[in-house]
Amino acid sequence: MSSGFHKLLAFLSLLATIGLIVVGTLAMRGFVNDASTVEVLSQHPSILTPAAFTFSMWTSVFGVLLIFGVYQVLPSKAEDAAVVGPGYFLACIANIAWFVCWSFSQMAPAFVFICLTGLALFLVHRKLDRTGTFINALFVKGPLGLYFGWVTAMFLINATIVLQSLLGEMSVAAWSTIGCLMLVMAIAAVFAVRVRWRNFIYPIGLAWAAMGIGIGQTGKIAVIMASALTIAACLLIAASIVVDLKGFGDE
Repeated sequence: MSSGFHKLLAFLSLLATIGLIVVGTLAMRGFVNDASTVEVLSQHPSILTPAAFTFSMWTSVFGVLLIFGVYQVLPSKAEDAAVVGPGYFLACIANIAWFVCWSFSQMAPAFVFICLTGLALFLVHRKLDRTGTFINALFVKGPLGLYFGWVTAMFLINATIVLQSLLGEMSVAAWSTIGCLMLVMAIAAVFAVRVRWRNFIYPIGLAWAAMGIGIGQTGKIAVIMASALTIAACLLIAASIVVDLKGFGDE
């Protein structure tokens, strides 16, 4: 592919990032359908409904994505952008659609779009350099890892809402079991991303979501314990970067 195409792809990725930030911010503040993302969340309670503050993670995600978006349009980084650009662009578009569907309480379509967002980010991570430089880790793997981890958390939350509408009334024990299984899936995902792509930022979004879930599910002991286990696993896996750094220093 020509350098001109690389630059165009980088520019489109930056536009998609800005579009995601604008639409996401409007949705979070309730300007899309007169209801903020948190207000919509409260209208669809489930076993993984987190405390309201949890969705503030979107602000951090937007911030690091903007850094990534600006970094990848630098002339010297155009070829790097070409590697992740198509998947990242699709992730942003699908995420924008998720915000719109979520704002209108269309949970089933929202679930489809958050799945597409996660799939696109999965494909992006398959193309990322497993090792890379410190600068690459700081401006590419870090932002994309935080984004992917947070989208994984949104996938689990959205999935439980859809399951609630499909399965209807069940006992608290049954729903707690489902919630715990979802959190076990989160731990498995964190471990897989750590082993496969050595991304130590991915767990942060899931740890934050698990903390919010544990606080939001007052009285549901099993879910609270599973949330605590998820937080511990995420932080432990994130902290394993020390082992990698030590190994790098010994080489």
